[in-house]
Amino acid sequence: MPETTELTELKELQQGLDEIDQALLQTLEKRFELCRKIAAAKLANNIGVTQPPELDEAVDRCASVAKELKLDAGFVKRFCRLIVDKSCKIERELMSPEEPTIASSELAKRGVRIDHAAIAVRDLDAAIETFTKQYGFRVMDRRPVVGSKSGMEVAAIEAGDLTLVLVMGTDPQSNVTRYIENYGPGIQHLALLVDGLSEVHADLKERHSNLLTDIVKGPGLRQTFTRRDSNTGMQFEFLERSNINEFEEDNIRKLYDAMDNEDVY
Repeated sequence: MPETTELTELKELQQGLDEIDQALLQTLEKRFELCRKIAAAKLANNIGVTQPPELDEAVDRCASVAKELKLDAGFVKRFCRLIVDKSCKIERELMSPEEPTIASSELAKRGVRIDHAAIAVRDLDAAIETFTKQYGFRVMDRRPVVGSKSGMEVAAIEAGDLTLVLVMGTDPQSNVTRYIENYGPGIQHLALLVDGLSEVHADLKERHSNLLTDIVKGPGLRQTFTRRDSNTGMQFEFLERSNINEFEEDNIRKLYDAMDNEDVY
């Protein structure tokens, strides 16, 4: 069957997006190459690395241009901050090279940002009311999760680019209930977004990072979890995602099943 006019137009529009994406990436590489040259010139002239006030000025300039172009200034500032931060990292690495005897961790190479914090709460309805009314979050998703030994209820909330996951045990033997009994309500684990989970996971194994799970795989989401550290009280999740701030119920269940099986919380 011949293509409709609408389908042909859609393909042309999608091709236009691809061309713009390629141009953005080429421009980005030109910027980073210029940063490398600036770093070399600074090093040759004994000039220090870029300082925070200069970085703030650069981001503010971008925000000013965004307003003129009627773009979302907040988004542009976050976008520009990522570019400026990467540029500074390039500059620091070139001007203060790491000692060759010190091996950089995969997390240092591939860590992106804090993806979310999972917070154990006593009363999920009350917690949602607090976070929505007092702080301005909104509920993205709310669902029950039934594990092999116990259950819980989960609510993902967001504000801008910030995401929290509230978890409440639904029976006395729930992992979350036992966590609160022993530690009180609060951050149950912290999730760190990485670019290349397989490499990070292999490096964590070599560093004897006390991993609780292997890589847990779900549609658009891959995760691995550590056990809770007795000294700091921290449990970490390392994840890589292709979906946007979505949570896979099966992945959540596998984490808490692993904790139940080892009788840890």
